[in-house]
Amino acid sequence: MRKKSHITKTPQETKRLGRILGDTLRATKTRKRAFIIALSGDLGSGKTLFVRGLARGLGIRARVSSPTFILARRHSISQSSFKNLWHVDCYRMKLLSELSHINFSKIANDPFNVIAIEWAEKIRKRIPKNTLWVTIDHAGQDERAIVFKI
Repeated sequence: MRKKSHITKTPQETKRLGRILGDTLRATKTRKRAFIIALSGDLGSGKTLFVRGLARGLGIRARVSSPTFILARRHSISQSSFKNLWHVDCYRMKLLSELSHINFSKIANDPFNVIAIEWAEKIRKRIPKNTLWVTIDHAGQDERAIVFKI
């Protein structure tokens, strides 16, 4: 397992870190499965902000908001081998079976998808190996400790 840590001092830096990941993914060739980013962290730690940056890096210009009440939102990606960003928020999920409402298995097996999952620890059993885990922790008022593990 590889691990890399960052400290961001402002919300803009947290968003920029997501954008860097999106820029990198945008240039990536298609894979056998979706590229999955599992985000973990306390309420208000910056998970959605990170996903907004990720979306910008992938070339998505639409407003990105957390799909807390609807479980998932799909955003189209152009000018990349990836075609969709699926933004999933498991905060309100009670049962793993709720993932069937969004056909999670199907979108996770589609190599044209990037999936960003907030509160991913709630569905750890359904997340495939080789997932990029991003943990975001409060490290001060605006500072965040962000750890990437794959």
